[in-house]
Amino acid sequence: MKIFPRFLLTVLLMAIFGTLGYLYINSQSVVVPDTPAIDMENIEENSSIREKDESLRQYLKQKKIELEYQGRLLKEKRDLLAKRRQEIEYHILMETEKIRTGYQEKLDSYQKELEQQYQEFVKKKEQEFLEQVAVKKELYAEKLQQQLENLQETYLAELEEYKEDIVRAFYLAKLNYDLKLNLLDLPAEEKEKYLEEYSDLEAQYMASLQEKEAAILEEMENRIMELEDGYNLELDEYKRRLENTIKKELEDEKVRNQQALWNYLEEQQKKMEEEIEKKIEEIRVYSRQELATLEALIQDISREYFSLESELSILEKEVMY
Repeated sequence: MKIFPRFLLTVLLMAIFGTLGYLYINSQSVVVPDTPAIDMENIEENSSIREKDESLRQYLKQKKIELEYQGRLLKEKRDLLAKRRQEIEYHILMETEKIRTGYQEKLDSYQKELEQQYQEFVKKKEQEFLEQVAVKKELYAEKLQQQLENLQETYLAELEEYKEDIVRAFYLAKLNYDLKLNLLDLPAEEKEKYLEEYSDLEAQYMASLQEKEAAILEEMENRIMELEDGYNLELDEYKRRLENTIKKELEDEKVRNQQALWNYLEEQQKKMEEEIEKKIEEIRVYSRQELATLEALIQDISREYFSLESELSILEKEVMY
């Protein structure tokens, strides 16, 4: 009974070893292909290229950011330069206008002064005209009065002479009637006749005297009118000549004032232009350093910008290939 278990154990071991031997023989008879070897150098090179490409892309991205920043900065500085130039030109315009306004005010003031002087000259000449005309009227009035007195004396003397002549004639006729009426014993009818004749003679005497007085008075009035008209014509002619003289003086004064104003204008124009030129030069000299600094900065930024743009173009080509 103890021999049988051993026998089974022996058979089992032999079967196991036989199987292992079979498998070993089969394994030796099958052709197994060679496992390829890993190229570590190529892998490292590809990895380096990928890293380099990535680094290049990052660098390109960074340069684009820098270019964009430089572009904004360049535009900002250019805008600032343009703005400063506009501000400087506006400042020049304001300062120039201020100077012009000042000179215009001086010119207006001088013109007003000349106009005031001219108006005072006009008033003076008007007063002179009135005074001279008044003096001339007074002289003419005195002369006319003297002539009127002489004329009156002449006509009164003529009237008095006429009166004497007519009185003498009337007296003789009256004396004749008086003698007849007082010394002769006349009938009533004849006496009445002489009285009527005497009355008629007296009426004729009075009428003749009144007629002579009226004629002399009319002649004297006509003569007075002639004298007055003559003096009025002389006075009008004097006034006309005086007016022409004063008008000429006023015109000459106006021409002198216009020439003075023109000379003053030319003088002030020259001074204004010199002052404006000086002020513009001061402003430009004062602003020149600032503008030069901005222009230099813009040139530096422009060079940096175009340098980055050129570098970026090269980098983009490298990335593409």
